[in-house]
Amino acid sequence: MKTKRQSFYNSYGITLIALLTLLLTYNCKPHNKDLNQTIREHIENIKVIGTHEHQLDPSKHGIKTISFFEQLKSSYLYDDLISAGASRNSTAEKNLDSDSLWNYYEPFLNSTRTTSYYRQLIKGYQKLYDFEGPYFTKDNVSKLNEQLVENYNNYDSWFNKAFELSGFDLMLVDQYWNPYELERNTGQFALASQVNQMIVAPLFKEKVPPEYSWIHTDYWKMAKSHNFSMQTLEEYLTFSNFVFENYFAKNSVCLKNSQGYDRSLYFEEVSFEEAAELYLKEPSTHTESEKKKLMDFMFHWIIQKAIQYDIPIQIHTGYLAGTGRVLENSRPSLLNNLFIKYPKAKFILFHGGYPYTSEWIALGKMFPNVYLDFSWLPQISQMVAKRVLEECLDTVPYNKILWGGDEVYIEGSVGALELTKEVIAEVLIARVKRGSLTVDMALLIADHIFRNNAILLLDLEYNLTE
Repeated sequence: MKTKRQSFYNSYGITLIALLTLLLTYNCKPHNKDLNQTIREHIENIKVIGTHEHQLDPSKHGIKTISFFEQLKSSYLYDDLISAGASRNSTAEKNLDSDSLWNYYEPFLNSTRTTSYYRQLIKGYQKLYDFEGPYFTKDNVSKLNEQLVENYNNYDSWFNKAFELSGFDLMLVDQYWNPYELERNTGQFALASQVNQMIVAPLFKEKVPPEYSWIHTDYWKMAKSHNFSMQTLEEYLTFSNFVFENYFAKNSVCLKNSQGYDRSLYFEEVSFEEAAELYLKEPSTHTESEKKKLMDFMFHWIIQKAIQYDIPIQIHTGYLAGTGRVLENSRPSLLNNLFIKYPKAKFILFHGGYPYTSEWIALGKMFPNVYLDFSWLPQISQMVAKRVLEECLDTVPYNKILWGGDEVYIEGSVGALELTKEVIAEVLIARVKRGSLTVDMALLIADHIFRNNAILLLDLEYNLTE
């Protein structure tokens, strides 16, 4: 039988042991402040490989001066301004000075202060300029405008400085305006070559119709310049094979299909015989169904060539920039038949498939040859990006997740990177806190998303982060 004194000491001893255990455990784990700092500082120091950008050199596009309002109209935030009620490409704006432009845009900018597009631009300017304040105002925009004009008077020098300051190591650039321009295949850039032009060119001959005004390099003129005839589908494929061998296979690390903007992503199988017959028809007589069949045939052919040359294919899925398009056309699940038919092809699905995020994730889980790229998603919605990354880490191996900024100017890319760093840091910190990741594992996942996965998937000659 225990005495009161024995009971006291037993109770006291158990309590002391429990307290000591708690203190030891606490001291062995990083404090919340240390955890936050450890993960955020690690992410900040990763040399980032961005898998999707549209960086353009203003001087080569006839753009003489880059101002705040020029960048605004080229940004995704501009779509939010249109959604808020501004007029797109209003002719009245062309002759307005900076003060008048501010007065016009101010109410629409104020209405978009809560959106991720808005925060993205703010963060880009805060990182690269001494930009003050959480919102755009007449005063800080006026100062920023002067700095932008000065920097873009020497674009190369400014781009190099901003590229280094922001922590980029490489950008995959999609030059949709001219996928056969090889000049930017340099140390800062690798080429992700658009195949849209190769897919749609059979729909017209000798003349590019207005709906394809984005095509700056006419595929037919290009064929003539290389002394190729394209009167039959067989001849067309001969030239396209030449393009693959001399442009894509030698210079590109991946291909890019963004046809979800203009048509359904469901690409059916079409026989060569049927496609060859349609090819010979006068283009103006093609029905919508016949146009689709020609494009379907060409994309299947391109996938087969991509397998031959071991080149991954990036595909735009989900949300469509601008207004007035058919969202349903870009559902990720419309591509399901391609993943089954071509198990040796490597498909990279873009943008989180938003708003079809769960089916985008499911495809990445179901198919070894499907990879998931977060490009643009944090700009569309930072909140959704956090939820989607959580779901991804719960369902998909982390070696299949990539990221790119999807921007035309370095300020936009830097803002996109800053948003994404926040997304990944917050998700990884939360997982460590609840015990589903160790700190070391969280740091490794960040390395893979921002760098290692791109190196491994695209066979880049860059060092992995150890």
